[in-house]
Amino acid sequence: MDVLEFVTALKKAVRDGAEQEAEYLASPPSSRPPAHLARFASWVQGLTDADRAELRDLLRYVAEGGLFAALTYLDNLATLTHEGGRFELWFAPENGERILLNDPDGDLLKDLFNNSD
Repeated sequence: MDVLEFVTALKKAVRDGAEQEAEYLASPPSSRPPAHLARFASWVQGLTDADRAELRDLLRYVAEGGLFAALTYLDNLATLTHEGGRFELWFAPENGERILLNDPDGDLLKDLFNNSD
């Protein structure tokens, strides 16, 4: 897995997750979901089809925005602590190779995110 594959896979995962949440809220698979999910589902089920479609877009936007923010930390553009230092994100396939996904001399993860579908 190279850095572009990593970012593309993350973006797909958050999009799929947002879609799954929208489907869950439209039709919970359980007759007794947790109270907060029951409340959300009741609200979603009262929306028009157009508003449900808009909600799906909003959920996707929020999920992708959260991922983008996390990538800025992994790119070391934002900090989580005052300790100094940097994050290093490695992929270690079974062949023993190690690939630095957030190489300071490579592409920024957030830029790859913005340029991927």
